[in-house]
Formats: sequence, structure tokens, C-alpha cells
Amino acid sequence: MAQLLLSATDAAGGTSQLRFVRLGMGRKVTATGTVAVADLPSGTARLAFYTRGAYFSQTETERRPAKLLVIQARRLIDAELAFNEPFRARQRATAVPGEGRQNLALAAVSEADYALLVSQLPLARRPFACITPAECAMAALLGKLSREPVRLLWRRGSQMLGLLVRQGEILARHATRVEHDAGADESAFALRVLPLLGASAARFAPGDATDLLPTLALGEWGALPAGFDSAVGAGLRVQLQALFTGAPVDDVAHWPELYGLRFVADNFNFLGGDYLAEVQGVQLARPLVLAASLAALATGLWAAATVVQGLNLNQGLEQRRTTLATALQTLDSQRPKPEELERLKRRLGVQSALEGLRLDRFLAWVSANTPPGVIIRRLEVNRSATPAAAPLAAATAVAGLPATGSLGQDGAAARQGWAVAIEYEVPGSYAQAEQKSAAILAALGNRAKLLNSGLQIHNDEPSRLVIALVAQEAAFLE
Repeated sequence: MAQLLLSATDAAGGTSQLRFVRLGMGRKVTATGTVAVADLPSGTARLAFYTRGAYFSQTETERRPAKLLVIQARRLIDAELAFNEPFRARQRATAVPGEGRQNLALAAVSEADYALLVSQLPLARRPFACITPAECAMAALLGKLSREPVRLLWRRGSQMLGLLVRQGEILARHATRVEHDAGADESAFALRVLPLLGASAARFAPGDATDLLPTLALGEWGALPAGFDSAVGAGLRVQLQALFTGAPVDDVAHWPELYGLRFVADNFNFLGGDYLAEVQGVQLARPLVLAASLAALATGLWAAATVVQGLNLNQGLEQRRTTLATALQTLDSQRPKPEELERLKRRLGVQSALEGLRLDRFLAWVSANTPPGVIIRRLEVNRSATPAAAPLAAATAVAGLPATGSLGQDGAAARQGWAVAIEYEVPGSYAQAEQKSAAILAALGNRAKLLNSGLQIHNDEPSRLVIALVAQEAAFLE
């Protein structure tokens, strides 16, 4: 069946117009151009998109069962603090020399960016086989030519990328935007990023000659800076064109994210498994429905011919009409029911509900960092821009920390967290209370943003430590 490759990387402000390539047997290009979403040609649809906030990396880890790879990948991405919101991730593990070790390639995009994209696509009416970031498509394309590291510079409109690719996987990524002149910005970006990509190659492949790394400039990128162009890179560019029969001259190099869709592995398909299963079911059902329709039609024609032989012409025509009506009813009964279509649409609805703070993990963390003998008298947790600070009248700064903090440059991150107010009862002398309070503040400050704190001293009762802080959701997720 023909494949329809689509790119949304050139769509300004939406996906109303997409660049497309239609492939036939043997990767033969049968059509290219621009098409509206409502007028997509036939073929198995695969789409590449670009979002600047994507994340890609490769790391060597302990080998895990396939069922645990998703959890392992998400924890690695969480540890990098790549997102402060829900994200959609894909991963691929490959074995490496050494007992119990593996290379884990990671790719992730913001769930909100993905939801915005698919909300503009006719997924229920026009099934898609693959949706993936443009970086994955370009890496897959280069992986067909070389298993060695390759540096790639790419520009589409105002978006610029620098990638280090090996064996179809992304080892390093740098992204920016054209701010002034495209040529000047390209040159500055290349001179800054290409040495960084070379250093990354040395880290992933120690001992290799990284100064001989081939460099390709694809998409709308202009000329490479002097010293970075090579015969190897030029040869790879020629080989790209040879991968597809009938492609317009230099079209593969100009649209690598489009042609690379042909080689993207299932591991980096960002469509959900439920959706792909339903699409496969529809594709398998179509031949059965067609065969049933043809059988019903053939039966109707045979019955009509038999009746015509024994009756006059008018009776024969009436019988034939009745038989064909029965065949149409049979075909209609095999169509999906309205409630089934509605269920499919609901499943295709993009849900990006935010995950909240794991209170059990948060409370266990607070308890673990409370010194012996200290009692938690009050703890309040609220979703708020800034927590309501506990009264600090007659409070004293603890262990050299100021009684009132400042959000400073981290204010944006704090406003996206959970506001927490904690009041401790700290027994003992003033020196002991101050020492224990300092220990509490040091422990809590490791994973939360301290806004203010104060130690209240009373003559006839234990001292009280009052703390206001902001806990980030990503620090206490599953």
C-alpha cells in the first residue's frame, strides 16, 4: 500500500497546510507538494512535527525487563529536569558489551505541544500510522547511510537545529531560533554548536577520531563554515538522494524530516498503543467487509438470473431489486455502529491532565527529615502561586538564614509548585532548638524552595519553628 509522508515543520501557526511525499513500491516517489489537511491523498499517513522544547539523549544504564523500560525512561528524564509539565516519552534499548548493561535512547515532547498538534488532525476520520518529532525522522534517515556518528545542521524557517546522530539515534541536540539575519545566525550557531557536538561524539565513542566527523547541512541551511565541509559529508548528501527513486533533484536533502519518516522505528512512534490497535483493526476489517459485499452482490445477481429464467421480465426485475436491497442491508449491518464511532472519538481525544503532588511521598520525606524529639504541630499544603506565610512576629532567623526569603529568578518555577506551611515544636534549650532548626532547614532546602522561616522563643513552653516553602510537583511524582 502507498505511504503518505507528511511534514508539519513548515506550517506557520498550525497544520492547515502540510508538505507531503507519496511513495509507491520500492520507495518510488509518485507525488510531492503541499496539501490541506482536509484533502489528504490516499495512503498510510506518517507525520513529522517540530517543537523546540523536545528532549533527546542516549545513556548507558543497567538492563531492565521490557515492561520496566517506560518507568526507567521517565525517571531518567525527570532526573534531568527537562520538563516542568506532563510529557510524552519514547525509548529504545540496545544491548552493549558487559553483563547487565544497555544503551537507552530517549525522546520526549511536552504533552501540551503534542495535544495541540493532534487536535488539528483528523485522526478519527483519517487513520495515521506514525506521528514523530522531526529529529527522529532525520536520525532514521541518516541511520540508513552510516552507523558512525554524523553531525547535522538543519533549518526550517526560523528554527535551527544541531544534532549528533549515530545508528539512527540522537546522541546530542541543540536548538535555537533565527533572530536577525539567517546567514549570520547560521554561521554563529554552527561555529558554537559543531565543536560541542564533536565533544559529545568523543564522550560517546572514546578513542575515535572526532575531528573527522562528517557534517551535513540540510533543510534550508546555507553553506557550512570553512573547515567543516568535507568530501565525506558531500558523499552522504548524494547518497540521500539515491535512497528514493524519482524524487525531485535535491528534495531529500531539502526535506530530510519528510523522507526520513519512511525509516522511523516503532519505538519512536508517539501515537498511543490503543489508537494504533484500533487503526489495525479497521485495516483488517476492510477486506472482510469488501469480500462480504462482493459475495452478497454475486449471490443477488445469481438469484436474479435464476428468477428471470422462470418468470416474465417484470417479475424478474422485481426479484432482482429485492435481492440487491437485501445485499445493501447486509452491507449496512456491517458498518460500525454510531456508539462505536463515538467511543473511538473519545479514545482519540487527547488527555493531558496534570499530575499532582504525591502527598504520601512528600509527607514521608518531611517525616524522614524531622530530627528525633521534634514534633510537627501543623502542616498545610495548597495549590497556590505563593504560600500564605505563617506569622513571624517575634521570630528569630535560624542558623544564619534570613527570616524572609525571595523568589528571585526562580519565581516562575515557584509559582508552578505547591505552597507548604509547616510548624514544628522544638524542645530543649535555645542553642539546641537553633541547631535542630538549622538541620531541618538544610534538609528541606535540598528539594524545595524555602520562602521564609522563623524560630519563635517562649519562656514557658518549647520553641516553635515556622517554615513556608514551595514543593515542585516533579520532585514528588511516581
